[in-house]
Amino acid sequence: MIKKFENFNKKKVIVFHGLGGEPNSERTNILRNFGYEVVYPHIDFEMEWSKDKGKSLFERMSNLSEGCDLIIGVSLGGYLASLIGNYLGIDCILINPALDRNKTRLDIKNLDCPHLSNKCNMEVFIGDQDTLIPKEYTLDYIKDNNINCKIHHIIGMEHRCTLNNFLEILNQSSLVV
Repeated sequence: MIKKFENFNKKKVIVFHGLGGEPNSERTNILRNFGYEVVYPHIDFEMEWSKDKGKSLFERMSNLSEGCDLIIGVSLGGYLASLIGNYLGIDCILINPALDRNKTRLDIKNLDCPHLSNKCNMEVFIGDQDTLIPKEYTLDYIKDNNINCKIHHIIGMEHRCTLNNFLEILNQSSLVV
């Protein structure tokens, strides 16, 4: 079941994919059906990290996010979404977010940017079958850093968020209006 779009004032969402990902036209279409204008940039996280530890990426994506009503981030894009959402005070939906950069096997650690928390409304969606980012890492990080957010567990979702998972998340979220 899809939420009905009742407000004719178009809302704007920016979506950040994960490491090695790219903008997804099916997700874009789903968000448009929810009544959103969609911004979905391609990000080469490894190149951005090697260039300047993500400092210029944060600045560019913050500028691109200004005027958005919602930020959605998946995996490493969820980490970026949390940083920008808190920096700009924009609501965030994080899907299997790679928040704890100290527990990653990647070279990409904490981006060179402000690290704020509890400056936005945030919902975190965790797949109960995610083996790439164990849910305990995310839950412990949220608890240890006193992050105020609503946590949802998606039964059967692995690290990869399928279109059905994505639709389920949008329908469950209180931030999608």
